[in-house]
Amino acid sequence: MDLTALIRISRENIEEYTPLLREVEINAEENFSDMELGAGLVNEVVELFHNAFGKDPGRFVREVFLEGAALIKLTGDHRHYIYQQFEELKKAAPDRNFQIRLVNLYRSTVSDMYDPYLSIIVGCLQFIEGIFTSINQANLSGSEHNKLEFIQSRMKNSKLFEGYFSIIRNAVSHAGTHGISYAEGHIVFRNIKRSSNPFVSATAKISNHELLAEIQAMINFTTAIDVARNVFGLDIGNMIVADKKIASHFANHLADREAFELWRARCDQYHEKIWVDGALSEEEKIDKIAKLFTAACTDNGLEAISVTLKKDPKILVINIPYQEIDHSDENLVVARIVKMIKYCIIAEPVFCFRYSSFLVQEEEKEGKDSLQVWLQGNDLKEYWIRNADIHDLIVDGKIYKNKEYLNVTVDFQTLEELEMKSLVNKNRRRKPRV
Repeated sequence: MDLTALIRISRENIEEYTPLLREVEINAEENFSDMELGAGLVNEVVELFHNAFGKDPGRFVREVFLEGAALIKLTGDHRHYIYQQFEELKKAAPDRNFQIRLVNLYRSTVSDMYDPYLSIIVGCLQFIEGIFTSINQANLSGSEHNKLEFIQSRMKNSKLFEGYFSIIRNAVSHAGTHGISYAEGHIVFRNIKRSSNPFVSATAKISNHELLAEIQAMINFTTAIDVARNVFGLDIGNMIVADKKIASHFANHLADREAFELWRARCDQYHEKIWVDGALSEEEKIDKIAKLFTAACTDNGLEAISVTLKKDPKILVINIPYQEIDHSDENLVVARIVKMIKYCIIAEPVFCFRYSSFLVQEEEKEGKDSLQVWLQGNDLKEYWIRNADIHDLIVDGKIYKNKEYLNVTVDFQTLEELEMKSLVNKNRRRKPRV
């Protein structure tokens, strides 16, 4: 399997990618039943990625590729369990308990791994046809059977989708008393139409070895997706870094805490070089850092009037334009506070070597209420490395109206209940609250 041949966009980086691709290949060797078959499956998926990418590169990477990767990330625990069980069953004695475990593994493989992976193929095909709306819609709008019907009507000669049989899937999903019968060396699956006059609409007699092979075929499919994702991800690596929308999407959907800690360390290294540069006066250092802060604010649609530097205590004061809001509307007040906090979030990494806390304040207007938000640098850094979210900063910070303390609370229990009902993947921790 020559994965370097699949790098099309960034051929100039091929030497840099070679050792990384070798790691991907080693993982593939552990999961594919046959490397020649696996190579063909990977080629097919990579080709599909490129066909969809060609329609609208930026949107495809953000909404299909990266959000699809985040979707697959959610299957991680189940995937590990399935691989572990599969390896155990390949070595187990073929008794009745073995057959029950085998049937249960088939069920888990289809529902917990195969089904979500099919959503990536569905998303790509929808994107090519101009009917894609979201990866969640591709994933949750139909069963794996519906997805396969959609896919196979468009990929008629593909070998990607071997291993799935609707008769077996229906039988193991609703086994009851008659859906499955065990015999020596084989299992009988029945698709039962339940009604006042129930009947068996279809049957399948599968040997233990054949059912193991069907599970392996589905693992071949998911492995092909994983290998193709890694190859294509390397190929568009420069695009992910260079495109701010894509980089933000990657950060919000995929990057883990370790990635953010590494990123933060690199940021600190870059900014510290400016602060300790002996060739610059203190005034020149502050001017250079202030320009970085202003540029970041502009990139995020924020306008800052000026910054005031206080040495004792070490507070960076950020002065921003006044915004008229109805202060009797709690939602509007919280929304304004969140926007003000964003200034502090941007300021902390660039000013942390001189200032330990950050105060953002609206300009004062006669007869008008103005807000002030004061946050500690350590709390902001926890946000940056994904150990806290914006709600933590609201609670941990100090909020003022007209320079008098304003008690703003967050109902974390209600927030948790809303998040449990949400289909949006939360790629950020929250501080534990008593």
